[in-house]
Amino acid sequence: MPSHDCRLCGIDLRMRTGRSKEILARDIPAIDQAYSAALMSIEPNSALLGKVTDKQFQSLVDDLLDLLARENSQQQPSRSKRKQKGSISDQPRLVAIVDLILNASPATHPRTRSNRHRRSLKLWTKILSSLHDNDAITLMRSTRSWPTAVRARFDHAPAHHERNKRR
Repeated sequence: MPSHDCRLCGIDLRMRTGRSKEILARDIPAIDQAYSAALMSIEPNSALLGKVTDKQFQSLVDDLLDLLARENSQQQPSRSKRKQKGSISDQPRLVAIVDLILNASPATHPRTRSNRHRRSLKLWTKILSSLHDNDAITLMRSTRSWPTAVRARFDHAPAHHERNKRR
């Protein structure tokens, strides 16, 4: 039976996600292997995010782990109950990273691309809504070193987040 634990930290990557177990069983090892390969300066498989360097992939995962770990540890009493409920801390940060990567992976079918884009926007909006302004600025700066596909998905999120805030 295949292990679904992160090889680096041992966390079960399947925890609390709405995605089917069959999809997770197939995709988590691919991302885990890509990250492990990036740590050894090997470029990930182009099927995952297109043409990506090992440094870009490692930067993406490391930046998101750091950001989500900080967000998860910042329990602020001033946050409203509604904001706390929608926080990314409701979902394990490694599963969120896996979802962001998979939602940016290439797809030929237009409906699949549209669904992935919509899921990415929701997740990025959830992440952005839980950040302080200075963390959001830091995140925007760090995207320069990320894979193009993930950066393109992220680029739509701030405008979407602002529209949601105004509502």
